[in-house]
Amino acid sequence: MSNIRDPEDASSVTGLSIEPCAAKLKAGIALARSWGGKVQEIFHQAGWCGIMIAVLAAAAAYAAVRGEALVIMRRRGRWLEGGRAREIAKAVQGVPEGRRELALGAMLRSEFSDISGCAGFLKLCAALGPLLGLMGTVLGMVDVFEAISMGSSSVNPAELAGGIWKALLTTVMGLALAIPSMVAAWLIQSQLSQVRTALMLGILAPGDARGA
Repeated sequence: MSNIRDPEDASSVTGLSIEPCAAKLKAGIALARSWGGKVQEIFHQAGWCGIMIAVLAAAAAYAAVRGEALVIMRRRGRWLEGGRAREIAKAVQGVPEGRRELALGAMLRSEFSDISGCAGFLKLCAALGPLLGLMGTVLGMVDVFEAISMGSSSVNPAELAGGIWKALLTTVMGLALAIPSMVAAWLIQSQLSQVRTALMLGILAPGDARGA
């Protein structure tokens, strides 16, 4: 029975195997706390305008992913094989001659209303982002000049620069929201126009849509 190790040796081996894991765990917790503190500090400096911009950024990301997914689903849908195009063509044929164009436009808008809604929301985020950032900057500058007016006659340039930096933070956040949102809206709309054109061709030539 010489293979049985001494209990002290076993405890030492266990301690050696646990200590690196515990050290990595502590390092990960410390890193998470440091990043959490930095994020909390940024939101504290940005104020309510920064929080609203962050919420809009999350919603814009969801709208961009949803719009792209809907475009892919339309491209792979059964109307590419002529099914949806034939359904719309049959529905339009039952409309009087003078109203067919209006009926076709209404059907197409209804067909792609979800994708258009995603692109429209992204445009809204691109418009609201800089405005919220500008409002946060103006409010921050008001606080800076109020602090200067209530302080002593001598102004510390370092404190003044720090206050202006905090005020400009929301402007940066707003532009960081606006630029990707506008690009995503343009991409979704360009893909939507291609899908709409393909569907129109299938409606005008339903017999050729299957062979296209």
